[in-house]
Amino acid sequence: GAGVAVGVSRIGARGGQSRHVSALPVPTRRTAGIVGLAAVGLVVLLGVLVVVGWPPLFAVDTAIEDAVHGWVLGAPWAVELSRSLSRMGNLSVSFWVTVATVLVLVAARRWRLALGIVGVTTLAPLVTDWLKVVVERPRPVWEDAFATEGTFAYPSGHATAGLAVYAACGIALAMLLRDRRWAVALAAGATVLALSIGVSRVVLGVHWP
Repeated sequence: GAGVAVGVSRIGARGGQSRHVSALPVPTRRTAGIVGLAAVGLVVLLGVLVVVGWPPLFAVDTAIEDAVHGWVLGAPWAVELSRSLSRMGNLSVSFWVTVATVLVLVAARRWRLALGIVGVTTLAPLVTDWLKVVVERPRPVWEDAFATEGTFAYPSGHATAGLAVYAACGIALAMLLRDRRWAVALAAGATVLALSIGVSRVVLGVHWP
């Protein structure tokens, strides 16, 4: 705990930031790099498997999609909840969440965090749109459709926005808190919300798991 606090203070001092000590542990550049490469590798691997039509992936996707559709037909509340979550993934909403987060970080003089949020939320949709065109995976087709989309299915723009905006912003804001319990609660809650936005797209039948 003390070592992390000192490390954060030193990072802040070198970067011209305030000497605020975060209640959350700060990963090293090495750890962040490994996690980043692993995430990119997973996205690329799934894209390749979709392009080559790997049967096990398609079988699992279809089985889950059929099971979800069968359940949703008898759960109208899940449809309404998913529609609300999906709206949170729209640019018209996520943009203002990003702006508010950046303003708070700037006010707290956490310049690097603010710049990181701007970078992540700007690059994520651009990369997502590019990958959609490269992979060209068709969306699921339900006889009783709860939503419609005109673009390709992989990767999900809403799922990406959920993680790039809500999870990232929530974790960044949690870094401002000194109380560990509140910081963990905020970071965890934001991440759960982000994942829920992705799940909502499967529930509505416009994306594969």
